[in-house]
Amino acid sequence: MHDFGYDCSMPGEIAIDGLFIDDANHPEDYQGPCLFTDPDAVRGEDDTPLPAERPYPYRTCKRVSIQGLSTTSGKRTRVLTNADLAADIDVVGLA
Repeated sequence: MHDFGYDCSMPGEIAIDGLFIDDANHPEDYQGPCLFTDPDAVRGEDDTPLPAERPYPYRTCKRVSIQGLSTTSGKRTRVLTNADLAADIDVVGLA
């Protein structure tokens, strides 16, 4: 929610090749690793929810290509907890 003076964005495409995630030490309610943090779930310094609409533009990537991704837990890797943002990202290779 900080105004850097320019639009914030991720690269247009991200390639993941041969990533190992050691998630053996996780809490009981763990649902598996998530590729991106939901930027809209972030809270302010006093733990209050941030405004529903971003005052400054933020663009996510458009495509993620994945091959050779594995985890210790064997749990399925998720893209993003925010379904609206996840729908805008084309993920290839995530089983």
